[in-house]
Amino acid sequence: DRLVCTQCAQIHYLNPKPTVKGAVMREGKILLVRRAEEPGIGSWDLPGGYLEWDESPEPGLVREIEEEVGIQVEIVKLAGVFQRVWGVAGHNISILNLAYLCRWVSGEAKPLQLHELDQVVWVDPKNPPGRVGYGHYQELMRLIG
Repeated sequence: DRLVCTQCAQIHYLNPKPTVKGAVMREGKILLVRRAEEPGIGSWDLPGGYLEWDESPEPGLVREIEEEVGIQVEIVKLAGVFQRVWGVAGHNISILNLAYLCRWVSGEAKPLQLHELDQVVWVDPKNPPGRVGYGHYQELMRLIG
């Protein structure tokens, strides 16, 4: 079922929204942020977010991480691509998430977008502090080894 213009027959595609996530590693630990908003309020997640309309994934991820937690990272590789449907504000949003393995370069991680996240921790990737809301965390951890 697609939305089609009755005047010109143009199809309005309900495409997934592109997002990026960073598995940021530092001295064997991974950076996790605790979500302060839905979806998944109170759960742990990897830093990242939505791409801007004219933004490529790698610069978008570097921007998102710097905006959210104030650190600089270097992207090592694309680790996986995952699709997910989120229930947000009473409707579903389909996302296409590009997950990257990243290396911490500089800065001290702290929550800068308090409406989005309220805590930042470096932890053993095999022992997160609670439920990780990112739906493919375990699969991503297997991919990056």
